[in-house]
Amino acid sequence: MAVHKLVFPDEANYLLFLKIAEAAGFEISEDGTVSKKPSTVLSAENRQHHLSVIAAGGSGTSILDPLAWQHEQRADRDLPSRS
Repeated sequence: MAVHKLVFPDEANYLLFLKIAEAAGFEISEDGTVSKKPSTVLSAENRQHHLSVIAAGGSGTSILDPLAWQHEQRADRDLPSRS
């Protein structure tokens, strides 16, 4: 694998690069090596558990009054034009 060296004109551009690299799923080690973060792979058992949780209540039908639920979830502030 070829090694490439990036040179940034200033600290602001370097920090911007770090944010972009992190958002793209890369890690940058102390020595500057860039690598892709390992992806999380669920076991078949965990995957089935999560799918059953989604199937049990993921449709939104378990929320009888969506507006009341939303007010509960956002109790720290009023919703615009719905106070």
